[in-house]
Amino acid sequence: FYQGMDPQSDISKDDLITNLMFYWLTGSQTTAATLYKEFMWSETSAQNIKFLAAQRFAPSVSISDFPFELFSTPEVVVRAHYKHIISYRKEDKGGHFAALEYPETLAKHVHEMVELQFTNS
Repeated sequence: FYQGMDPQSDISKDDLITNLMFYWLTGSQTTAATLYKEFMWSETSAQNIKFLAAQRFAPSVSISDFPFELFSTPEVVVRAHYKHIISYRKEDKGGHFAALEYPETLAKHVHEMVELQFTNS
């Protein structure tokens, strides 16, 4: 669980256990892990990556790039595949579990994205 987390974050063991319990008690741990297994570690992962590389997506997106993200995508690749990027922020802290590690940082970016979306519409 610590892989993909910012080593400087101050998440307690209680917070980690609480987060894991949401998956365990609802029986959704397998569903949550399936996406990673099927996409990244399957025999078809190379095909999936080639398929995604050939796509150009049209939805409005806002991206927070966290330095300890497990599956980070370079900005140049993101911009090549998304037509309408509202904002792209390279954060200085956080990882795959940014909402747990630094909720204020992520919430601020979500609020800014929503505001930009409605002012640009």
